[in-house]
Amino acid sequence: MKIHLIVSEKEKRIPYYHRQATNEYSKRLSRYASVRIIYRSSMKKSAKESSSSKAFVFRVSSQGSCLSSEELAAMIKNLAGSGHANIHFCIGAAPDREDKSISISPLTMSPSLETVIMLEQIYRAFRIIRGEPYHK
Repeated sequence: MKIHLIVSEKEKRIPYYHRQATNEYSKRLSRYASVRIIYRSSMKKSAKESSSSKAFVFRVSSQGSCLSSEELAAMIKNLAGSGHANIHFCIGAAPDREDKSISISPLTMSPSLETVIMLEQIYRAFRIIRGEPYHK
């Protein structure tokens, strides 16, 4: 499975501590899936990539629906079982196409922080799917 996080923020603006956390969770996730983080100043090019690759596209937005870790795990497992080899999480701006809008929190936060939180939640989802321990 391939996971892409498409972030509408310039990479050079990412704080060092967010970059460290992003690298750590990307490394942990590599046991379960291929992870790629794409930084963009706009979503236009990213949306074209999403629609052309037939990926399932999540928009991460404060207006999206809140999911528990277990619900996210079930969605990822169902997507993998139904032939979706690519899952895209668009963070920080609306893509041209989205299959589901999800929320980390109703609070507004920076795209780089949302990226760290989404990576942690995706990692947690794979641990749940595999029946491996994670802390609640």
